[in-house]
Amino acid sequence: MKKLLLFGLMALSVTAFAQLRKDRTNTQIGGDGAIDNGDGSFKMAFNFTSDLDYGKSGSDNNFKAFQSIAISSEAPVGMADVIKGKKTNKIGSGANFHRIKDIPELLSFATADTLPIWSPVQEYWKEGNFIVDLDAAATDQVWINYPGMYKRSIFALRANLTNIGVIGSDLSFELLTYDTGNSGKTAQYKMIVELGGKINNGFGNNGFKTVADLDTITAANVSSYYSTVGTDKLYVVDSIYATTTDSTRARVKINVAQAIGMTTEEINGNYVAVMLYTSGTGTNIAPGIFEPVLGVDNIEVSYIPASWVVPANATSNAYINHNNGAPVVTTSDDFSGGNKVEVTSDTESPIKILLTSINRTSDIVLTEDNTDKYHNAKFAFPTTGAVKSKDASGQFTVDVPYTLVESDGTTVYKLTIPMAEGAAYSNDTLEVTLNATIGLDVTSSTRLEITNGTRIWYNIGAIGVTPSAAPVIGQNALRVTAFNSSIYAYNAEEDVYVTNLAGQTVKIVSPELAKKGIQVSQGAYVVKTGKLVQKVVVQ
Repeated sequence: MKKLLLFGLMALSVTAFAQLRKDRTNTQIGGDGAIDNGDGSFKMAFNFTSDLDYGKSGSDNNFKAFQSIAISSEAPVGMADVIKGKKTNKIGSGANFHRIKDIPELLSFATADTLPIWSPVQEYWKEGNFIVDLDAAATDQVWINYPGMYKRSIFALRANLTNIGVIGSDLSFELLTYDTGNSGKTAQYKMIVELGGKINNGFGNNGFKTVADLDTITAANVSSYYSTVGTDKLYVVDSIYATTTDSTRARVKINVAQAIGMTTEEINGNYVAVMLYTSGTGTNIAPGIFEPVLGVDNIEVSYIPASWVVPANATSNAYINHNNGAPVVTTSDDFSGGNKVEVTSDTESPIKILLTSINRTSDIVLTEDNTDKYHNAKFAFPTTGAVKSKDASGQFTVDVPYTLVESDGTTVYKLTIPMAEGAAYSNDTLEVTLNATIGLDVTSSTRLEITNGTRIWYNIGAIGVTPSAAPVIGQNALRVTAFNSSIYAYNAEEDVYVTNLAGQTVKIVSPELAKKGIQVSQGAYVVKTGKLVQKVVVQ
């Protein structure tokens, strides 16, 4: 998870929304999105413990989620100078953070002793993002934004909780007064939280565009800002933290959901934007005077990731062969699909893919993913009825909503199974149908990328065969075929009974369901409806 501290004190200093993600690490700025807790859960965490040498700069290039800007006047927007250009103006460009020991070293770094304090060449009056030491041994660091001579400041982070699974803890971070400054006063911070992703680039880009908005928004009047930001999922805590006048650097832990009166389940599955804002101590701008320096540390959230129960052993980035309905793990260079599914030649025939997903907080997406995005026209998802869940009897008969982007003949197809509206997370057992139309004795395979927040690749191989029914026991009006671990019975007018060779009835289904396929284990069976009987072997 990532932690951010972006605090800028300038007439207004903004450092941008961090997007905490589970699939990133960065040792320069101390972030890891997948720390194993050892109990099946993981943690996204930013502790700013840096491997940078003093005087070196690091970047969040593998996150590209920070922004650092400053407002140099009380009026809406005006960019202010930043020490040595350690900033980024938009998400996606990568933010720079300078590793330095402490504030005295920072001031030495930013001050030219041979020049007057008011010289425009001086840097001490500018703001900048730094990673600084908390202890003499330099084993613990914190992220600060030195304010220079400016007053207003914003700390902002953006956490992506849409696809990490079920969160097991609140999104939290710690605040501390790293340096009391020399204005002789304290600064009060408010916290603004937005759920859903409307605020995604920081002050001046999305949502809040004026100093006046941030000065005046409160818990009491927040509803009047819904149109400004573009959502009613906007919350304000009027007083979340006040800087201190002592040098203890005592930490205050902020739990985001708890602070805005929500549960962790209610923020699960959302983009969570957090802004900490102060209008400063009320002192005037003056050369050599700087405001209290806020530090942010230990931004974190624990989560149980989305995972696959079926196929078995489908861990993140695994490659799976369908293997004629008995999936097995394979390697990335194996596109075969394992044992081939026998499908009726030159006939659109269904291949059933079984998926059991747990703890998903995002859509399930199945995308054709052959080499070089090659489209194999022998395979396609049906436009209706492609996804089923189980009914009360355990049969896959219940239609599940999905959207389908079909191939235009060259592009790949994609099927999306959305999260239910308002659901914090979902557990699903689904049967997905992929149709295959393959010539006699022709073998073909295709690869799907499948994700529920945890991505796997799934290979399917099929061969076209002549339809064959087992020997008839009795009259021949009943037509029975078997492929892909299912029995298909046609021309039945009464319920269809499937019995194993031990005489045990394993399935009883209606004629309509019998035409759609009766899923059974491998073996020999007797299929009976009324007086019509056939034997069939399922491989």
